[in-house]
Amino acid sequence: MQEGVTVNTNSITGTLKYITGWTAFSGDVEEQSGNYIALHTESEDGATITVQVIGGDHPAATLDDDGISICRIKNTSQKIQFVATKEGRGTAVKTLSLSGLTLEDS
Repeated sequence: MQEGVTVNTNSITGTLKYITGWTAFSGDVEEQSGNYIALHTESEDGATITVQVIGGDHPAATLDDDGISICRIKNTSQKIQFVATKEGRGTAVKTLSLSGLTLEDS
């Protein structure tokens, strides 16, 4: 699905392979093919974390306890935004550029 993916301070680099017919990602046929990225995110203080592809087709989603998100990436002008919220401690936002990714064609 991906090769050499590295999360840096403000960006993500690497290569996303083109996947076809991935019915486990979505029941929507239009979303079953494309470039996908899998990321693991965690918070040391147990904050609730949401992830959203800025410029994508879906609203922010709250991560499960496993902290794994899989996002469908349509182009490298999109960004991935993580928001960690902890009651009584506030909110932290991290937005990562995807301009360093290579999206393989079908």
